[in-house]
Amino acid sequence: AGAERIMGYAACEVLNRRDHVFFTSEDVRRGVPRSVLDTADELGRCESEGWRVRKNGKRFRAHAIIRAMRGPDERLRGFAMVVRDVTDIRRLEQAVLEIGAEERRRIGHDLHDGLGQHLTGAALLSKALQRRLAKKSKSLARDAGTLAQMASQAVATARDIVKGLDPVGQASGLQKALEALASDVSSYSRI
Repeated sequence: AGAERIMGYAACEVLNRRDHVFFTSEDVRRGVPRSVLDTADELGRCESEGWRVRKNGKRFRAHAIIRAMRGPDERLRGFAMVVRDVTDIRRLEQAVLEIGAEERRRIGHDLHDGLGQHLTGAALLSKALQRRLAKKSKSLARDAGTLAQMASQAVATARDIVKGLDPVGQASGLQKALEALASDVSSYSRI
């Protein structure tokens, strides 16, 4: 009853027929049905996942477990197959992966265009402060230089994090990022 529900065939329509009717024509041409049965024959059991075809021609994602059935003399008598329709499960898995990727891109964008810009501005301002303090106090200029160096290291760290989160998309907003950086710098200085 379960096989009839999933595949659409009554038992009398498929008993003693080759299992090619369940596979896509592409898989039949590639020899997948034979390969699955050969593996089950050789190892006693085989698991496979792929597209299968219902009687009405509609495809679905199936997870199948095939067991070799042997008689008392150990001769192969046939195969037993349990098939689960995992179409919805795979669709949900794909949706979760896409949501995760989008969230990584969003976080990477926020880090790059938000935190990265502020840190870069702080590094530039610290460098400018270092130059101005160099005339007045060597120790204060050195402290400002250390601050500039730390901000630059923080920018590099943020950039590395962004690369890990969204290795492809980080260059997508370069012009906007540069405009934001220019705006931030000009709001803190006369540059």
